[in-house]
Amino acid sequence: MRVAALLVATLVSRCANAGRVEREWTEDVALSDGTQLKVKRRVAFIESRAPGGGAYSLSEAESTIELLDEDASRPIWKFPWKALVLYRDTQNGKLMIIGTTSSCDVWWRNGRPVPKYWQFQLSDGHWQQVPLSPMAIGMRSNLFFKYEEDGLPAHITLAEKQRRQISNPRIAKQYQEIVSDPPKSCMNMRD
Repeated sequence: MRVAALLVATLVSRCANAGRVEREWTEDVALSDGTQLKVKRRVAFIESRAPGGGAYSLSEAESTIELLDEDASRPIWKFPWKALVLYRDTQNGKLMIIGTTSSCDVWWRNGRPVPKYWQFQLSDGHWQQVPLSPMAIGMRSNLFFKYEEDGLPAHITLAEKQRRQISNPRIAKQYQEIVSDPPKSCMNMRD
């Protein structure tokens, strides 16, 4: 009986293969105006795998971006979303970050935007959430977002980013660029 209970406990613990994972790196970011910035990134996420290694689930817990090539007094962007785009607004010159989530729960708790993105503007010394600009639709991702893999280099170059995510046909379009489509997988959720 003891052996059976131990076997069941071992199987249950393996099935609940979930945990917090943290990654940290620097990366080069090419802005659409031709400038290149270097940023320091840190992400934390909760990942889980189904028994037997089938289905995989990831929920962002925290993401930070620190601008290394800009004024050192600029604040760190810190939100629980997957950052996709960093750009400088051509009209007002302010830096912007656009993020999304892979979690319907996070989307639901944070206003259920359609499309499934949040935009932030660096203004008056802090990052503030602003409505997603219509000009953002169609923007290509320029931030590294394929950080689930083990063994990331300490620095992600533009070439490494291209190799790992931009040229990968298995990555959903909603991560490769800002799309106007509603989040179909989340639309059936109710209060």
